[in-house]
Amino acid sequence: MGAGNAIERKPARPELGYRPADALQHKVNDGDSWFTLATRSEVVSKGMSALDLCFYNFRTRDPAEINWYLYHQVGCRKRTADGRNYIFSKDDRPGVVYLPDPLSGGLCEEAPDCPPGSRKAAMVDQRSTCWFKIADNSAADGSKPLVELSSFSAVNRHSATIARVARDTGVDARLISAIMYMETTHGYYDAPLSAIGRNKSILPMNINVAYWGNTFGSRSDLEKAEPNIRAGAEMLLRIRAHLPPDAPVSHVATLYNNINATRVNHYGARVQALYDTQPWDTEGAGQDGGAEPHSRRRGCRWWLCLALAGGALAGAAALSLGLAHDAQREFRLGDGDALDIGYALAVFGAWFLIVSLLLAVLLGGLCRWRAGRRP
Repeated sequence: MGAGNAIERKPARPELGYRPADALQHKVNDGDSWFTLATRSEVVSKGMSALDLCFYNFRTRDPAEINWYLYHQVGCRKRTADGRNYIFSKDDRPGVVYLPDPLSGGLCEEAPDCPPGSRKAAMVDQRSTCWFKIADNSAADGSKPLVELSSFSAVNRHSATIARVARDTGVDARLISAIMYMETTHGYYDAPLSAIGRNKSILPMNINVAYWGNTFGSRSDLEKAEPNIRAGAEMLLRIRAHLPPDAPVSHVATLYNNINATRVNHYGARVQALYDTQPWDTEGAGQDGGAEPHSRRRGCRWWLCLALAGGALAGAAALSLGLAHDAQREFRLGDGDALDIGYALAVFGAWFLIVSLLLAVLLGGLCRWRAGRRP
């Protein structure tokens, strides 16, 4: 390897000095990336993306091999925040990459694309080297939603395991933590189903076993914390293998949430914000408030109605949160957009039953206590 912990692999037949036909030299500078270069007019005129530029320069789609070329051919020495990939700098020597000449004839050869619907197969078959193309989205909101309950975060509880998995796999520990924080502070809507082993996705990394099957481990394995975290890291590794080395966290996280996404969603934007701010380092016990207590009533004749209403509200809230979060499309049937009505009803019903029973016990006890205090 060229340096430190950057993930590199020497190609079987390296082509150092390769220059595409009809190519223009570009001296890289601070702030350059495959994404910024893809916005230049000469690249846009050829219909090329950041993904295509990597293939155009190095004739490979393997991120580890791209890193090898960045070190040995471009002369990159600076690395991304996680230390795993090289980035461009004005100090790179020779610091040259190639852009297509807009005056040359024909379109440049592009790397194969994995369209939505074929990406699950590409994730399962690790020999696949096609690209997952995903666009930025200015409408994606990375701010903290009301449903994010910081007290449910499992990051600090599993910090030692996260560090160990990151060391073993090469996945950025901060990225694992950001995904886990997102999933555990948002993904509590199916907790009642989890208690009876009927949930589709399993925390703390919320691996959707109904969608992925045993690709990342069996249900019994994923119910254990460390295998679950390793499964999440493995999924992140496979997603990274289908993206350019400098793909932002928002792209990776969006695909973790929905492998068929074509542009950054709210989930990806929020994970990017969590990755940047690392709230698990600063937040103490959760400050998220619960529901206001019900008003006291003089008689007990309404306690059953209140319990049922509370259960219905809890079920509706859990279902709404689940549909909004939709971890790895667990509320969808296969790769389509059709709602899995059975699973939605199961989430609603589980919360309805549990909350209704709890409220019935609590309100019934309160009513009996009040009745006993009456003169």
